[in-house]
Amino acid sequence: MGRREFIALFGTAMAWPSIVLAQSKMPRIGVLALGNPNPEIFLKEFREGLRELGYIEGQNIQLELRSAGGDANKLAPLAAELVATKANLIVGFQTPAATAAKHATKDIPIVLAGVGDPIGTGLIASLARPGGNITGVSSATGEMGAKNLDLIREMFSSARRVAVLVNASDPFSKPLLDHIQATAKALN
Repeated sequence: MGRREFIALFGTAMAWPSIVLAQSKMPRIGVLALGNPNPEIFLKEFREGLRELGYIEGQNIQLELRSAGGDANKLAPLAAELVATKANLIVGFQTPAATAAKHATKDIPIVLAGVGDPIGTGLIASLARPGGNITGVSSATGEMGAKNLDLIREMFSSARRVAVLVNASDPFSKPLLDHIQATAKALN
């Protein structure tokens, strides 16, 4: 991704919540998290970021937090709960949570956080034109898994087998493994 595209995407991700939140008296942000790993570090930084923008929980903004406790099967009903709360915005923390939010609403803006390969997982159409009600920033792509395999081969030239552990319920696993397997074939 080029510098201009990154700046445009980042600007959109930062501006959209501000525009949406300015439209209501006590805006409500829904946060949907898979919950594994524990989302507390993310939530702490998220609250700090909101504070820097002038939004203080309980004073001029309300947070609706939902965590599936690591069980991806709980995400769909939790996403439906957030939609029912009439959240002004939903933050999907990690790919499974963002996917559940996408399936739950086409109207409420969704901001991606900690999401892997939003194009490969089908969350957005493209970085330049994500489409729909989704925006955000992602630093993880399936290509990174392929590059990691390439680096392992460079560092350990005698290596012939590499094990990859992934969370099977995370939609990011498939594009990641696809890239790794293609690179493994190319490296023989």
